[in-house]
Amino acid sequence: MDKYIEQLLSDFYCSMVSYGVLLKNIEDSINNTVARKNLAEYLKNGCPQFESKKTQKPILDYSLARKILGKNFIPPEDVMDYDARCFYNSELIEQFHQSFLSLNNRLEWFKANNLTLLASPPKPISAMDIRSSFLDIRPRFDSDHKEIKFPCTDKTSTGWLIIQKEPSQKSFNKTLLEQKELLQSNEYIPNAADISWMIALFKALHKQLLFSRCYIRTSSIGSEKNCFCVGDTIRGGLMVDDYSNNFRYDFVGLVSAIQI
Repeated sequence: MDKYIEQLLSDFYCSMVSYGVLLKNIEDSINNTVARKNLAEYLKNGCPQFESKKTQKPILDYSLARKILGKNFIPPEDVMDYDARCFYNSELIEQFHQSFLSLNNRLEWFKANNLTLLASPPKPISAMDIRSSFLDIRPRFDSDHKEIKFPCTDKTSTGWLIIQKEPSQKSFNKTLLEQKELLQSNEYIPNAADISWMIALFKALHKQLLFSRCYIRTSSIGSEKNCFCVGDTIRGGLMVDDYSNNFRYDFVGLVSAIQI
């Protein structure tokens, strides 16, 4: 080894020890693949300042939500644990924490109504964005409708998403107008991006295919002013179609989302 590099590494080690870094910390950063990659990225970015564990605010306790909602609860930390490329900064995490506190007393009601409580993406993304994202589900077009363009302009909402996990059986065999009559005053029809994000999260984190044998009518507008319908995931991808708003289909249902 070059003497200069040898001296440089020696100085680096001594300086780290002087700041309280243990030999084990250095060994872990070398032997652990993830830690080694993180250290490399940190050095390449000029060693930016960050809050140490001692100065960071306590992590919000999600244990009650996990106990009550189980897999139907997906906070931003879980999304980041799955893939660090989906990064929520500290300010955004704090916003999620603050809004979560106001939802804590509604967890039992969410469970009783089969609602999911999900973190939206760090920044709004379209359903088309999900096709190339880190999630392992790929929305695709029905081969019989090649001219249909997916609504790239509709993007995911911000903050927590509260969406029914399963369509109401009463929502099938109904027109769009008849389905809207089923909604309560605090409910709305989510767009295609929010539904796609929800499907992708459950597929990626829980290996669960939502809406596998049905379509969900969304608020996103397709051709001839019909709403886009997404689902039929049993075929291996997220299928898309724009079934008529005025026809009754036994395979097109509706899930509602809750306004916070």
